[in-house]
Amino acid sequence: MDLRNGTITIGELAKNPRAIELLNQYSPNLIHHPMAFVVKGWTVNQAIAFARKHGATEKQIQTAIRQVEAL
Repeated sequence: MDLRNGTITIGELAKNPRAIELLNQYSPNLIHHPMAFVVKGWTVNQAIAFARKHGATEKQIQTAIRQVEAL
């Protein structure tokens, strides 16, 4: 999947069922949370910045990116 240099939104990723499966591995049911409309507007770059701020390691982030790009 083309992440467009991190500018693709979480909402766009959420249109792909396989991307949802991956997202649920990292943050179960996030996309179905009542406040998901906020996250769906984030770009992948914004989500990465949030993940870093909240303790995700660079290895975890790079693994997730590679997995989504492989879809």
